[in-house]
Amino acid sequence: MVKKKTKISVIVPYYNMGEFIDSFMISLEKQTLKEFEIVIVNDGSTDEFSIAKLENLRNKRPDIKIIQQKNMGLPGARNTGIKSATGGYICCIDADDEYHPSFLKKACDYLDKHPEIHVVNTWMRTFGET
Repeated sequence: MVKKKTKISVIVPYYNMGEFIDSFMISLEKQTLKEFEIVIVNDGSTDEFSIAKLENLRNKRPDIKIIQQKNMGLPGARNTGIKSATGGYICCIDADDEYHPSFLKKACDYLDKHPEIHVVNTWMRTFGET
């Protein structure tokens, strides 16, 4: 049996983001596209609350790939996540952001229909403190 490739990999740099991870995960659970992997890169978090939140997530969701590394900054965390991704498409998002429920589906559909396009982007809406 041939294993089907994951449609899209969502890469999430994580550095002391414990206060945001729950709402971020809810935004992923609401996605209309269900075929995606989540890769969280803990970029050397030092905050005990954030470390505990990530460990709790690891216990509740063993399907999520969580990578530990020393702090290498945002680009280093993204690169680590991308290297371990299995998706046909890559999507990077920060742990204090959220997706519109149809974002992943619309982005994948567009890329599927337009193979000459390699990157999609959208407008953004801010929330919380700006």
